[in-house]
Amino acid sequence: MLNLILILIPLIFQQPNTEQISFYGLATLDDKTLIAIGDDGTIAKTNDAGATWKIERNVRNIKEPLNSIAFSDSKTGWVVGKQGSILKTTNSGTTWNKSIGNFTRDLNSIFFINPNVGWITGSSGYVLHTTDGGVKWDKQYSNTLNDLTSIWFTNSSNGVAVGAKGTIIHTTDGGLTWKIVQSKLNNFFKSVYFVDSLNGWVCGGYGTILNTTDGGATWSKQNEDEDYQFFKTKSFNFKVRFADRYSGWIVGSDGLVLHTTDGGITWNVQNSKTEIPLTDIAITKNMNVFIIGYHGTVLSTKDGGKTWNQILVNRKQNK
Repeated sequence: MLNLILILIPLIFQQPNTEQISFYGLATLDDKTLIAIGDDGTIAKTNDAGATWKIERNVRNIKEPLNSIAFSDSKTGWVVGKQGSILKTTNSGTTWNKSIGNFTRDLNSIFFINPNVGWITGSSGYVLHTTDGGVKWDKQYSNTLNDLTSIWFTNSSNGVAVGAKGTIIHTTDGGLTWKIVQSKLNNFFKSVYFVDSLNGWVCGGYGTILNTTDGGATWSKQNEDEDYQFFKTKSFNFKVRFADRYSGWIVGSDGLVLHTTDGGITWNVQNSKTEIPLTDIAITKNMNVFIIGYHGTVLSTKDGGKTWNQILVNRKQNK
């Protein structure tokens, strides 16, 4: 059930600025250090919980958008993007090295279970797998030709990837074989997240929210109620993240921020004070929540989303 909380505060719509950056991926290294990635091969880093950002464009001569970022520990992280871009850092994002390989597909999501073992998903059912920290990437047969936009593993064997046309694929052997999971939907799924070995969520187009309690083998809708019909017709959910089994957020189009405190049984609309599309979420260990989006938008909250602070990062800001 979705509870619509109507707060009569005008939405603040920030007009696009050519100096602003659209962000697509976000990772947190500790309570104050975050790294955001976005268009034009941009990587932005903050060491003061978002107050200031150091921005680097065209990292390693990449001019295409960067889509996904993942860290296996505080030092080691990866970024993937359009036209086969793969970057790796071993010093917390101070410098990045480009992976060598003949990768041409658009890469949408990356996930590492430890510093050595990871997966990448991309266009046309593309799945790559590494067991040596990205020195070598091997293609896995995904059993689909649909674009895969997000991937998550609960351990080195059990994983789920989602994507276009209601695609959900599930593996129990580290990706050696992938099985199609029938979602009975044709929606574009954008994000999958697991909080433990059993409980996970998927979100996507038309306000779709799915939940699994068996590690991804089966999925059910969490927003069947009539209250949601008003909302779902125009919303596109881009990312889902949970702090624990019960508390989680979803962000999406038109400044959408949804919050649950009961594992997704009910979702409350929080006032983000923006209409800018929001694309990713990061939750620190001290429970501060950060959200990024188009036009350099960065939101943060220290009170569970009761109030959101906003800054706009632009290319001139490089402190």
